[in-house]
Amino acid sequence: MTIISPAAAAVRLRRGDSFALTSGGSRRRGVVVAVHPAGFVWFDDEETKRLLLADLAHWDAVEIGTSAAVA
Repeated sequence: MTIISPAAAAVRLRRGDSFALTSGGSRRRGVVVAVHPAGFVWFDDEETKRLLLADLAHWDAVEIGTSAAVA
């Protein structure tokens, strides 16, 4: 697992990547469905099983390489 800044994640994340967003005590894990160059990510949310849109600028860190199998 690699922890990087949201700005770097906007460049690195690709469709199919598993990742986690963290901010304070909040954490969202999922799989990337699509990435917009402006730093938005559409992803299948692991917890809600829904397609969500996240603006990476609103998160403190992005962990790449996380999944249900990796805690």
